[in-house]
Amino acid sequence: MYKIRNKDGLFSTGGGLPKWNERGKVWKLLSHISSHLGTDPFSKKFGKTVYDGTEEIVEYEMIEIAVIPLVDHVEGQMKRREIRNAKDEARLIPQRIQRLRDEEQRLQDKLSEVKANLGKLNNDI
Repeated sequence: MYKIRNKDGLFSTGGGLPKWNERGKVWKLLSHISSHLGTDPFSKKFGKTVYDGTEEIVEYEMIEIAVIPLVDHVEGQMKRREIRNAKDEARLIPQRIQRLRDEEQRLQDKLSEVKANLGKLNNDI
């Protein structure tokens, strides 16, 4: 794996007019950097010099440091999702209770109104 680093220790983001940041772009093959640089990497693009010749190509080696069974990773994700969903549900419970209480009050008021109207009808008969 490769990156292009400038004299400030920042890495190229690649593309037509690369920017510089702490992360940068990773090229898998040196030939990919060659393609990125094109025929004249020190020419001006859109009035700006892309590379000034002080940059360096940094090669990285990927090494195996841990092995996690895929099933463990997926199960961990699922557990975290379940916990997050349960917390979300728990946060909503007070709102649901209040809505149910409000609906209960509305229905009780409506029932009282119906009983009052029924009483008036009985008195009229």
